[in-house]
Formats: sequence, structure tokens, C-alpha cells
Amino acid sequence: MTQLRKAVILGLLTGIFGLLVSLMPIGNNLEEEIGLGLLFKLRGKRQPPSEVIVISLDKESADNLNLPLDPRKWPRSLHAELVRKLIDEGAGVIAFDMFFDDRPLAEDDILFSRAIRGASNVILLEYIKKETIPLKDLSGQVTSEMTVEKKSEPASLLAKEAVDLAAFPLPKFPLRVNRFWTFDSADSPTMPASAFHVFALQVHDELIELLKMALDHPKIALAGKDQVDISSLDEARRLIGLKKEDIINGKKIHELSRGLKEIFGKKTLISDIVMEALKNPKESSPDPQRIKILKALIKMYKSSNSRYLNFYGPPRTITTIPYFQALQPDSQGAANPDGHRGAEEHRPKKGFDFKDKVIFIGVSEISQHEQRDGFYTIFSDPNGLDLSGVEICATAFANLLEDMPVKPLGFSFHILAVLICGFAIGVICLLFPPITAMLYILGIMILYSGLAYSQFKIAGIWFPLVIPIIFQVPLALLGAAFWRHIEINKERKIIQMKSEFVSQVSHDLRTPLTVIKGYIDNLRDGIIGDLTEKQKEYLSRISKNTDRLSRLMNDLLDTSRIESGRIKLKLGPLSLYNLITDVIEDLRPVAAAKNLEIIVNRPGGEGWVKGDQEKLEQVITNLLENAIKFTHQGGHVTITLQKDQRSFNVSIRDTGIGIPLEEHSRIFDRFYRIEQDSIMEAKGTGLGLFIAKTLVELHGGQIYVTSEVGKGSEFSFTLPISL
Repeated sequence: MTQLRKAVILGLLTGIFGLLVSLMPIGNNLEEEIGLGLLFKLRGKRQPPSEVIVISLDKESADNLNLPLDPRKWPRSLHAELVRKLIDEGAGVIAFDMFFDDRPLAEDDILFSRAIRGASNVILLEYIKKETIPLKDLSGQVTSEMTVEKKSEPASLLAKEAVDLAAFPLPKFPLRVNRFWTFDSADSPTMPASAFHVFALQVHDELIELLKMALDHPKIALAGKDQVDISSLDEARRLIGLKKEDIINGKKIHELSRGLKEIFGKKTLISDIVMEALKNPKESSPDPQRIKILKALIKMYKSSNSRYLNFYGPPRTITTIPYFQALQPDSQGAANPDGHRGAEEHRPKKGFDFKDKVIFIGVSEISQHEQRDGFYTIFSDPNGLDLSGVEICATAFANLLEDMPVKPLGFSFHILAVLICGFAIGVICLLFPPITAMLYILGIMILYSGLAYSQFKIAGIWFPLVIPIIFQVPLALLGAAFWRHIEINKERKIIQMKSEFVSQVSHDLRTPLTVIKGYIDNLRDGIIGDLTEKQKEYLSRISKNTDRLSRLMNDLLDTSRIESGRIKLKLGPLSLYNLITDVIEDLRPVAAAKNLEIIVNRPGGEGWVKGDQEKLEQVITNLLENAIKFTHQGGHVTITLQKDQRSFNVSIRDTGIGIPLEEHSRIFDRFYRIEQDSIMEAKGTGLGLFIAKTLVELHGGQIYVTSEVGKGSEFSFTLPISL
């Protein structure tokens, strides 16, 4: 199997593994807790819409108004005063994120109900509570339990005057709040969605015109075959007759919501026509801001009921005004949305404008020890201050208004992103060396994280981070290391088997070769009589090739010992210069046959080192034999012995054919021979340089080559000065 095919397999396995983890609950939870949190931390605060304001029921207001700390005990006439003031200043929507329970009829309840009726834009909170009901069999025995949710409406006197009643369910500690719901279990709008419906009534006439245009569209004639389209058409015809005043006076927000959900909650023809019209508005269409509100309203139905909150920042990032300051006649200011905690920093600026704003009123404190309605979020402070429920409600509304909640990648794109990341990481891990692979992966992860960050910051799009970084990268690195380990062990076993085979064969061949050599020498000595010239020539050739075969056997045995780790050095003091001269004398006849001159330079003196004389003699012999073998007639070979502070250097330079640059890194490999026409006559085993390199390194030295084709080669090795 090729390395590329192995890399592809590892890449596919890494991608599939990441995909499986991402589809499991643990993968989704980790992405929410770590990945999404990291993106929020990197992005930091962002500017909330100016249309949203929070009025906080807090300790500071209680102290300034001489009221109890518990806002439930505040007189409702005070809320009536606040509602009247906000309406006088043109507030668009007023949503109370606090529950007003029934109590004995009092004057302040009447005042509050009148203020709500006069405002016609007040939304009150419904309370959802869960009850466990025992289920019994015919004998009366409890067999199981059923949990049901029940809504508790606020005080009836107040509820009948509110434009809408809505709940806002949120999980409590220890869960981190990441999501909100646009509709509750009864398919009714939650408070953020209800507030958005009331706010969007300003474009109700434009919505009705769009529905009329869609109903008159030629494509509608084809809708008869589709039962879903028929029901959506019926609902659209019904909504056309629903006027804005009817919705407000008749408390028909829920009715409007059900109709819009029937039209836009499914893929219907009328929905497609309306969306196409909004994409390509005519010149007579309303201004861009009103079109934006219409699009956001329709997309609220076309998207999932459960949405991820796109937080704007820590507590008080959304403009927040203490209750007592909102009551002041001149609206002396608005909280400074700078994230600071001191009460003075949150004092409003004089002349704050409530006109057309959506006001959320609820409990929200500026310090942890005073907080009673906090929820743990990614922007919870280390000192314990959490976002309040009313701030989360306002955040959800702002997300709907901007049509910018956090949007996880669509299922198809999520699969594609995880598979591509895993495949790329796996392939790189096996195709490149570990350090290089890690650098490439680091670069890929930086680029991917940068893409994820930019998309999150600009459009709220959430790319998976935990799966690629925490799961796929370690898996690919471990998988590549394990695969390499298996391959190395397999290669070692093969090398060991080859080494044992070569060693055995070489050893078995040495005895018959010795016998053949002895008989040849006897024949040449005339032990059986005189030989003719032709016979002497044949015996000389046989002797020469027998010597060559013997050297091959010796090289194979040395290689086998090296690979098996059985070679041992017999260290002792020796003179490199004397060793060089001995080798030269042995090879001088061979050099003389080619008319080669051997020159010795020894500025390094005698070159005393501690080494194995036989092994170092073999190194010099191998290098000098190669120099003679690959140098043309009449050339010369120069041997230089030099010394520096730490080592001796022996270099053997020839004027031979040279070695191509691309071959330099491989010439010390086992059995490697350069395939070049000019050297085909020079026979060899391809083991000499491998043996020389190994023996030099066993002595603590290094060997290297410099060469240029046509000008010769220089092989040098160093040995440490150890005497």
C-alpha cells in the first residue's frame, strides 16, 4: 500500500470519527460549552440595537424611593405612573418581566390596569410551573407519573387589559444559558417574540399588502394540488381582514401569530412569493428599515423554534436605566452601557429618548450580593454577577429584531466542515514528518479558527471548533504515530530476517570460496605440472573474481553485523597517518595500473586517536578504493589529514567523474549504486560507503561528501581527539 493511500485512509477515518462525535450529545455539549464560549470571548462586546432598553428594578431604586427590597411588594400604582410616563414619551412596547399575582382588589391595581389599557402596548408575564401527576390503574395503584406544564396568568384585572400575555422559560443553574425559545410548549409566542410582534405592528399594513400581492400572483393558481398551500392561502385570506386596531383592541397577538405560523412556518408557495418580493422591493415599497423588520418577522417563523442567544456582552451592555430614574419627569439620562459596575457610572444622561423604544422592565442588579434573578452565561463575571432574566429577554428580542441569533452551520455544511478538516489533518499527519505535519496543522487550524471567528463576528455563524481541535487533531497525530510504529516494526523484522539470511548464506559460502581459492593457487604454483599461457590467463581471471566474491561476502557479513548490532569495536591508540600509508601501500598496485598519482598531505601530524584499527583501515580502504575506481587514467588522488580543536579530519579527494548533486543524500544507503553510463564498468556491491559511514559514526565521528560532476569528489570523515 502506498503512503498516499495510507494517508487518505487515515484522513477519512479522522473525518468520520469527528463527524460521529459531533453528532453525539457529548460533542454538541462540548461545542456549546467550549467552542461557542471561546468565540464569544474572542469577539467580546458588540453594540446592541438602540431600540432596546432595560428598566431595572434594583436596590438603588428601592433605596431612592423608600420601597422594600422585594419588587413584588412595590405599589402597583408606581408601575402605573411609569407606564403613563413611558407612553407620554412615545415608547413603542412595554414588557414587564415580572409576575403580578392575584391579590385583594386595591386602588393601585385599578390605577395600573387603567394605565395598561391606555397604553395598548403592555405585555405581562405568564408564569409556567411544572406539576407531576400520578397515573393510576383501575385498582387505584399508582403505576407511573406524568409531568405537565401549567400557565398561571397574572392578576385578572391586569391580564384583560394587556395587549398580550407571554411566558419566558429559561433554565436555571447549573446549566449555562445558551438558548431561548420563540414559542412555548403551547405554541404561543414567548415574551421576546410577543414583544417583537407588537413592535412589528408598525409594518402591519405593509405585511397585509404583501399578502394581497401574493394571493393575486399567477403562481397561486397552481397551489390547488398542495393541501399545505391551500391551508396557508386560507389563513392569508383571513389575516387580510385583520386590522392593526383589531389586533390591539381584541388582544389578538396569539391569533396573528398562529396565522403567520401557518403561512410562513412551512415551505409554502405564498411564503416563497412574499420572500421574493422582499428581496426585490419596488420603488414604492417602504423604507429599508421597515423592510428589515418585515423580513425579520417572517424569518422568525421560518427558522427553528429554539435559537442560540447572540449575547452583546456582560451585564448592563444593553442600555439599562434604574427604575427610580425612569420615573423622573425629565428622564434624566440613561445608563452608560460600558460594562462598569458602579452605580454612579450607570446614572442616565439627561433627556433620554424613549420614543419608539421597546422597554423591558424587570429585576436587574449591579452587584452580585444584591442579585436575585441571575442566570449563568458566557458573560457572567468572575465575581459572580450574572445576566438577569430581563437582560436575557431583551437580548433575545434584539436578536429577533436584527435577525442575528447565533446560527450553527446547517447540517450539510456542518458535515462537510468536519469531514474536510478531519481529512486534511489525517492526510498531512501521515504524508509529512511529525514536526512538519504539526506546523502545517497549526497553520490550518489558525486559518480555520480565523474563518470561524470572522463569520461569527460578522454574521453570528457558528463553526465547530472543539471537534477539529480537541478530537480530530490528536486522533490524527496518534493514528499517524501508531501507523508509523507498525511500519517501523514490520521493516525491522524484514531487515532482521534479511540480515540473518545474508549472514547465514555469506558464512556458508566463505568455506567453499576458501577451498576454491586454495586450489587455484596450487594450480598456479604448478603443483600438477606446467601450465600453458592460456591456462594461466584463465586461472588469473578465476582468482580475480574469487577475490571479488570473497570481498562481497565480507561486506555482506559486516552489513549483517551492523544491522543486528553485533559489531563491536576494539579500541586502542593508533596513528591515522600510519594507517593511511599502510592502505596506500596495499592499493598502490591498483593505482599504478591506472597510472594514478596518490598524494598525502598531513598538516595534522600523526593523527593519534583512540579507535579500532581494523575498522578504521576498512573505512580508509573503502574510500580510497572508490577514489581509484572512479578516477580516469592519469588522474590523481589526494589524501589530507588535518586537525582542529576537537577532531581530526581525513579527506580523500579525486579527479574522477563526480557525483550528481541529487544523489548525495542517498549514496550512503545500503546497496545504493549510481545509475550512470560513465560508471557502469566500475563494479561494486553498493555496501562500501554504508559500512564506512556506520563505522565512522560508531567511533563518534561524521562522514560527508562534496562533489561536482566532471571535476571529482571529496569524501571526508572526522574522528574525535580522545587521547
